[in-house]
Amino acid sequence: MICKSGYDLEDKIFDRHSSGDRLVKKFKRKRKDFSVDLTRLISESSCIYPNTKVGESLYWLIKKELEKLGVDATGFVFVSAIDSITDARHFSDGVFYLPSVHQFPVTVDAYNIDSKSLNLLKDFWIDDFSGDRYKIADFQSDLFRHKNGSVEWKRNNQTSEAEGFLLVKPVDFRQHTRKRRPENHFVITPRDIGDRAGKRAFARMVARYFASKVA
Repeated sequence: MICKSGYDLEDKIFDRHSSGDRLVKKFKRKRKDFSVDLTRLISESSCIYPNTKVGESLYWLIKKELEKLGVDATGFVFVSAIDSITDARHFSDGVFYLPSVHQFPVTVDAYNIDSKSLNLLKDFWIDDFSGDRYKIADFQSDLFRHKNGSVEWKRNNQTSEAEGFLLVKPVDFRQHTRKRRPENHFVITPRDIGDRAGKRAFARMVARYFASKVA
């Protein structure tokens, strides 16, 4: 699947996109509390999944995977967080919430990156990996750091450009951020929603995370 922009990707998944800088300003002075903000978001939602084909498909695929794994899927929801405080302050575009493991909601962040670039980055990250086996969690962590590092670098470069000089573009954006991916946070790309295979792979990843938290 080809998306023209990050907004386009958000529209395909959530049927709406972020208002950008206006969103940041809207919640800038609000006190953030992930648990409180998330509880409010879920309680105020009237839908069990976003009003899109992608949102509906992901919802049912994950629910099916949960049932295969023997996890109680009662009350499972996929809630859009676009333009909410959860989006602005916790960098999450959507939330998968499962009451049977309510302590561990799964947050997702949409990232518009083409498959060719993603494959090249993955090969680089695998070659750079110091462990024995490069797992999906390692890939998600690298993707998270790459996304955040590129955003931070672009922001710093804009400031530097305004002051009359440019920053050297780093070889590895992962080194340009100190943020680390929370284990319950996943990055979703056009490749994850482009076909049935991509959506099933993403669904299995989310379902297995939930299953790992069942007492």
